[in-house]
Amino acid sequence: MKTSISHHQKLRLSPAAITGLLLVVLSVGLPAAPSASPTTSGTSKPAQTPASSTGTDVIEREVYATRDQAGKFVIEQETISMTPSTTGTIEEVLRARSVAQFDLNSRNSELGGEITPPRFSIRGGSYYANNFMINGVSNNNYFGQGGFLDTNVAANSSPMGEAQAIFVNPDLIGAVVVYTDNVPVEYGGFTGGVFDAKIRDPKTDGFHASLNFGNYTRDSWTSQKFAESADPERTTNTNNHQPLFERYSFSASVEGPLTKNIAGFLSYSEVRSIVPVWDTLTPASKFKNHSINRNLLAKLTTYGLDDFHAALTTTYAPYEREWRASSSRKGSPLTSEGGGYSAMLEVEKKLPFGKLSGDVSYRDSDISRDTATNKTFSWANSATNAYANWGGSSATASEGNGGDYEQHQKTFAANAKLAVVEFGPKYFRNNITTGIQFKAIRMERETEDSLSFSWLAANSPSGANRMDPASTGDKENGVITGEQWLNYLVFYGASNKAVSQTEIAAYAEDKIKVERFTATAGIRVDHETFLGTTAWSPRLALNADVLNNGILNIFAGAARYTQSGVPSFKYVLFNNRTQVRQRRANYDAEWEPYQEVTSLPYNTGNLKAPHADAFNLGASTVWSGYVFRLDGSIRRHRDIIRSKPGSPGFTREYLNSGKADYKGVTFEIEKKTPDLGWAGQHNLLLSFTYAKTDSNSREDYAMEENEGGNFTPYFVIYNGELAPSDNLPATNFSTPLVVTFSDMASFWGGRVRLYNTLRFEKGGDGLAQTSRDPSKLPGDPDYNKYYILNDGRDPSQGGAYASSIPTNQARAVYFYTNRKYDNIIFWDMSLDYDVVQTRAGTLTLQLRLTNILNRHDHVDTSIDASGDIYTAGRQLYAGIQYKF
Repeated sequence: MKTSISHHQKLRLSPAAITGLLLVVLSVGLPAAPSASPTTSGTSKPAQTPASSTGTDVIEREVYATRDQAGKFVIEQETISMTPSTTGTIEEVLRARSVAQFDLNSRNSELGGEITPPRFSIRGGSYYANNFMINGVSNNNYFGQGGFLDTNVAANSSPMGEAQAIFVNPDLIGAVVVYTDNVPVEYGGFTGGVFDAKIRDPKTDGFHASLNFGNYTRDSWTSQKFAESADPERTTNTNNHQPLFERYSFSASVEGPLTKNIAGFLSYSEVRSIVPVWDTLTPASKFKNHSINRNLLAKLTTYGLDDFHAALTTTYAPYEREWRASSSRKGSPLTSEGGGYSAMLEVEKKLPFGKLSGDVSYRDSDISRDTATNKTFSWANSATNAYANWGGSSATASEGNGGDYEQHQKTFAANAKLAVVEFGPKYFRNNITTGIQFKAIRMERETEDSLSFSWLAANSPSGANRMDPASTGDKENGVITGEQWLNYLVFYGASNKAVSQTEIAAYAEDKIKVERFTATAGIRVDHETFLGTTAWSPRLALNADVLNNGILNIFAGAARYTQSGVPSFKYVLFNNRTQVRQRRANYDAEWEPYQEVTSLPYNTGNLKAPHADAFNLGASTVWSGYVFRLDGSIRRHRDIIRSKPGSPGFTREYLNSGKADYKGVTFEIEKKTPDLGWAGQHNLLLSFTYAKTDSNSREDYAMEENEGGNFTPYFVIYNGELAPSDNLPATNFSTPLVVTFSDMASFWGGRVRLYNTLRFEKGGDGLAQTSRDPSKLPGDPDYNKYYILNDGRDPSQGGAYASSIPTNQARAVYFYTNRKYDNIIFWDMSLDYDVVQTRAGTLTLQLRLTNILNRHDHVDTSIDASGDIYTAGRQLYAGIQYKF
């Protein structure tokens, strides 16, 4: 399909212009390079802030070629603050790591106004199979993870969110700890990776404050590319098409010591997006979608005590999205709500024989929908109508929304951990860690009554006419006086349900050192009450320091990771909602109930918690200041929960039928240079990951379904052959080769900071749904025979081939074929320049550029390939910060 670019949205910046712009920014008020303090090595480096006042958590810095740290990396505050983020979320920091597979659609031109986190996969796991944590406590959302962009707001459709329950502003994070392999036994509830964001501690060397207005951008600062049919000036509100947008962030904080041993940190921040769109009503009107993510955080922590540390952190982090359900529906404003609040107390005590630590936390998060009305109307549309005349060329003028929907996830957690001081003889040292974890989760769903009015010809006597000038009555009861009336009403009863689960885990790990060899052996046991399962997760990591000096290490590992079964028990919330169907013979007649329908329950059967068996082998070495790492990984994901058409008596069946096999190799080269004078100091990272994922379920089928969602059919036509749907390949998060390069540089004593990231993703295989062409059916061309029964009978047994199967009891076979995706290249850059540095504070100008090469790569992963979707081109962001 031909495409075009809107002229007013082009950002025409050639590489020469970009270079000139950077030179201008660097030259304005640029001071002479300050003299540096000499070091023992004869090189120079900028003065460093004392560790006690950095405001970050006390986290061991990553050590090159560390013996037992394979599969772990730490992203520190400087990198976090400098990472170019198109959404203003912390997850963007992983774009500089090739091991992370990002959603191909996460940076496309259609989603310029989005501020929700991008999705990513680690080692073949689904994007919702990661353990997202804040200060070591789970931050996972267990309601539907289809995203806030889900636009189905029917009365029987639950709203969905993202994999994370709360979105934390990157400004609040001191470090992010990521595990991809050899994950310690204290972490559970995942089959992908662990992403642990550490809230930073307050500074203790005096009072500090910060004001920041940053990441400002808009559509006119972006080079966008759309399908030719898309009109950037007047577009429909599909909610997935946002050619006009404005986005920015704001934060303010104050921190410092409150007493001799207590410090405090108070911060407020928000990320806001405004997306103007046009509706398709007659006459058309323009309105604005608003999205905002707020963070209000307060933290108290002790400091300066040798053997005791405590921290109390409270966070209020609501997410709101004000939009319209449909561009063609009148009176359909609604607010989607997410996020929530949390409180956490952490305590750490040093003992003569080790360190005892623990935490207690509570979080209440929601995925809800607040609508202006609980009624929907489907009026007959006509330009001559006095009221229902906004439907344009459509025969129907739709109005209203499907009612409010409240969903809350309440989690209480308590953890205790004992790390014993290393002990044993000189050549056989032991370091034992053990702990227990408790979590109680309650999921609540409440819906209000909702009513849907429409016209059903079969409900009226012969000759009845909905367009009746004699009609009199109340519009809220389906009558427009002097115009028309509706004869069919579906009443959805209110629902208030809750379900709870308790999870208990215990773990023990021993790190055994025998001369130059290290073996870390551990076991984790998880029990959860809803599934009634007990999962054992043994883990073993081996490391050989070949030369016994840290220069050359060979490591290997084997582990089982078990995902929490929580995503399965939410389905009981959707069981047995009742609808009453009513009809009337005339506009002045009473409604007469004639049919009551209660949705059949979901069958969760004997579900087990999904798990993955992981194996890795690799090596690391240091040569001439460079660190080289090679890590091969195999991961076998099993018992993944999938949905199937329901067996008799059930709406839908849930089975442990999903599986995925991942094989990947990651190679990294890392270098930290000394201060090179005018050339600055650089932290360089080059990373390659070659991977292959074979899955028996498409990713959109893997997504957590809601009441109105799709389920996996049993059979499809794949490349012209009748095949089980389990044979379909993965359609996203399966890039065969990812290459990343990053350079964190500082100049002139740290006053100028420059961060460049380059990411290449090789186009992989995709899947396209083709039209149902009977001539392409294998064997018998009779289209009507190619249906699959709801009970899932195997067509080879003849049951599903019977042409007498009623259509309303069957699911049609879908047609699929393979397709290729484009290569994707992103070069992003961040520049911070401290324009003013005085005793009173520091004023910093911030500049961000994403996709400097201005590429528009095709990233349409929709199965029906219904549109041309491209990556967002070059985009400019600007900000200013003042710290004192």
